[in-house]
Amino acid sequence: MNERSQRLLEAYCDGELGRLRRAWWTWRIRRSPDRRREVDAILRFSQQVRDHEREAISAGGSLWPEVSLGLAAVDARVAAEATSRAEAPQAWRRIGPPLGALAAIGVAALLFWEAPVPPPELLSPVHGAVRYLDTDGQPVLVVEDDAGVTIIWLMDDSGPGGV
Repeated sequence: MNERSQRLLEAYCDGELGRLRRAWWTWRIRRSPDRRREVDAILRFSQQVRDHEREAISAGGSLWPEVSLGLAAVDARVAAEATSRAEAPQAWRRIGPPLGALAAIGVAALLFWEAPVPPPELLSPVHGAVRYLDTDGQPVLVVEDDAGVTIIWLMDDSGPGGV
């Protein structure tokens, strides 16, 4: 039997499998005498370990007196934490959404501020492209050509032909 099957059989014996997987392994165990022997061996070993632990605990005496002394302190601490947690959510409901919105705005501003600026060569126009500029209220049309020729028209709204 491989290691994976062994681990799954141990999980089967410990009750760690879900319903469907447990049903599948129950069917497989019923059909295989080797698997039935393996399950019996696992169960016997588990019982021996539990018996040994019981004997060791009874031989060493009970730990309950020591444990019970600490339980009152644990209960008090848990109660104090529960009351502080019960108060905190109400305050958080009032200030949480505004703080979340401010944090989102801050992150967006930081990302915008730190966004890389494209190098100047990417900002320059492509040869043969036409772009429209509006400089201080003075409309300008710029056409750049492959031969390094740039044509600039200053447009004026005063007449049909412009200036």
